[in-house]
Amino acid sequence: MVYNAKILLFGEYTVIQGSPALAIPFSGFSGRWRTNRPAEAPDLLPFVQYLTGIDFLNATLDTAGLEAFLRSGGYFDSTIPTGYGAGSSGALVAAVYDRFAHSAIKPATPEELGAVRAVLAEMESFFHGSSSGADPLVSYVNRPLLFRGNEVSFADMPGDAAAEEAFFLLDTGIARQTGPLVKRYLEGCRDEGYDGRIREQLLPAVGAAIRLMLSGGPGLFDAFKTVSRAQWALMPDMIPPACRALWAASLDATGWGIKLCGAGGGGFLLGMTRGIQPRELDTGPFSILPFHPAGHKI
Repeated sequence: MVYNAKILLFGEYTVIQGSPALAIPFSGFSGRWRTNRPAEAPDLLPFVQYLTGIDFLNATLDTAGLEAFLRSGGYFDSTIPTGYGAGSSGALVAAVYDRFAHSAIKPATPEELGAVRAVLAEMESFFHGSSSGADPLVSYVNRPLLFRGNEVSFADMPGDAAAEEAFFLLDTGIARQTGPLVKRYLEGCRDEGYDGRIREQLLPAVGAAIRLMLSGGPGLFDAFKTVSRAQWALMPDMIPPACRALWAASLDATGWGIKLCGAGGGGFLLGMTRGIQPRELDTGPFSILPFHPAGHKI
């Protein structure tokens, strides 16, 4: 079984204020269980101890079986980069739940999605201090998901992207931690003026982009650019300094744009083109990875 990475297309930070967020599994990076653990593989036994120490997780999971598997040389082999917002810990958590839950739920309804999300969130909190459960849920169900607060539902992506539009990931080359960035954002939102600008400028743009993404209607590229301009104006601290010149150039470009892809500060940025192919762009030292909006590497 392969557990894919995740990409947050739209909704970073604004989901905190109630906007929707749209995330997809991404097959360009993934992880799976393997045997004959190499020396450099991460030690997961502290994670097992954490799971064992929480009563309802210990009851939900075969923690003894997981520990035995790891001690016998089992490990999670992953190509998902850490510190990039691509769901590296989420894929691991999904893999543990899928293989070692006594009765793993295969969710088919929003209610079942919510139930699984709650378990996965508690599991992933080991890695981040707290977790919404969104990343492991996307990896576990391997389908696009739409989040709004505590509600989550399956999202149907258009079968074919517009021929003239394409998406890509831009690698900043910088690993980062999400927690301090989110803390900075929340502190900023204590200022009523800043919070008001987020709600007036960014939330409507994010909502429009998600609606167009899911409907396949015209105007998605323009909505993407609106989000990009709002993030440039309102979230400068989240844009890596090394990428600011490239982002500034994208604001005036008619055929491409970039925006945050998750918390920012490094990791991946999300890019979109119209009328040109991503590999035709001159992104300087930053490599790019084109992908289909359904989450497949191309």
